[in-house]
This record gives sequence, C-alpha cells and structure tokens, in this order.
Amino acid sequence: MKIDLTGLNNKSYTKIEVDEVLKVSNEDAEKLGVTEFKDFTVKGFISSESNNIRVVLEINGEFIIPCSISLEPTTIPGNLKIDCYLDEIEEEFDKKLKINENTLDIFPIVWENVLVEIPMKVVNPKAKAFDEEKYNNKNSEFEKLKELL
Repeated sequence: MKIDLTGLNNKSYTKIEVDEVLKVSNEDAEKLGVTEFKDFTVKGFISSESNNIRVVLEINGEFIIPCSISLEPTTIPGNLKIDCYLDEIEEEFDKKLKINENTLDIFPIVWENVLVEIPMKVVNPKAKAFDEEKYNNKNSEFEKLKELL
C-alpha cells in the first residue's frame, strides 16, 4: 500500500484519497488464529498539514475466527479508525515504516491496527456453555471407584 506523496510535497494538491483492499494470505491468517480476513477495505486520505503528514483511515471488514467452545466459524466485525500524524508514530514503528521524500508505505500502520482488533477469545452465540455439574453427575463409574477406597 504505497502512496505517492509527490503531489503533497509539491503542494499540487492538499490531500490524497486512499481506497485500497487489505489482502491477507491464508497462511498469515492461520498464524494469527484467524480463519479468514473477509472484505477488508481501507479508505481515507493523507494530507499535509504544517509540514507534517496526517493519515486518516477507516478500515472495515470481518474476521472469521473459530469459536473457543465449539470451534464453529464465527464472524466478528472489524471496524476501526486511524487518525495520526507521521511525526507521532515514526518512533513507534521504528524501521518498519518506510518513508522517503515521495513515497509512504501505509501497510505497517494498517496492519498493526488490524492486529490489535483481533479478539483473543470468541464465543459463538449458538455455542452451549460447558456445564460442569452436568458432566460430574453423569460419570457414576468413577463414583463407584471412590466408594471402594
């Protein structure tokens, strides 16, 4: 997601519109515990304000994640907004954020924000909760063994 900043630097225009699709391979998704990143779009703009570059993005899509109880695929909406200035986040991203005079790669900014949105645990509303008492009472064979002790 490389953005050409030449027009901003030359003051030919005040902002650059961004309309991209976030593509994540199945291999990368599986490493994160996500079955699929579905229909993720990145829309917004990049502008130059007081010799600083402002990035305003809205990221929308869906995560398909296995339920923690039933392992059924569960759809979780992923909607987030980014509004930042490059001077503020350059230190955070260290060398991952590739900026030169005329090009900005916004992928690290988008990716890090998407990663923060992935839930650690997902429970499908249709999943039945584990009833410990129900399972403890059903196993009478172990109760018989306890009596022998």
